Amino acid sequence: MAIYTLPTFEQIDEYMHALLDRRVESKKGAPYLPSLKAPGIVGVYFNEQGRPAAVCMMSIAFAAASAAALTRIPPTVSAESVKKGKLEANLLENANEVLNIAVNLFLMAGGPRISLKSVHPVPPPLPAPLMAMIMKPPQVVHADVMIEGYNPVGKLSLISA
Repeated sequence: MAIYTLPTFEQIDEYMHALLDRRVESKKGAPYLPSLKAPGIVGVYFNEQGRPAAVCMMSIAFAAASAAALTRIPPTVSAESVKKGKLEANLLENANEVLNIAVNLFLMAGGPRISLKSVHPVPPPLPAPLMAMIMKPPQVVHADVMIEGYNPVGKLSLISA
């Protein structure tokens, strides 16, 4: 049984709204796996024993929108990154910060401390141990997320080991 309880869609909405100061709407989405055809960014959170405990996967659309909204970067900049399939340096830095803060999505119901240890822009391929965790998650939430003012709808997947 997983130690960390994953958030509801309402909790995702409320937390991301508080972080971004924009209306956020999430709903159940299809599973998202970053790839060459579906680029994104993956954050891996480790427990105090140094083991992977949780994973946050963001599509390029969600990563770009949340990164831009975090520091009020215009939606056109976010849209350009989505079109290119790659985050510009400033958006990548902001997306790392969103991933760092998103640790709280895993701790809403309590649980031992975890922290962001690694961030993987995709492509390139993810490391094999990480892929194993992603392919057979004990708990997972797949969400389609809309951030007010930013298009298109992005994908967010949260995995608790």
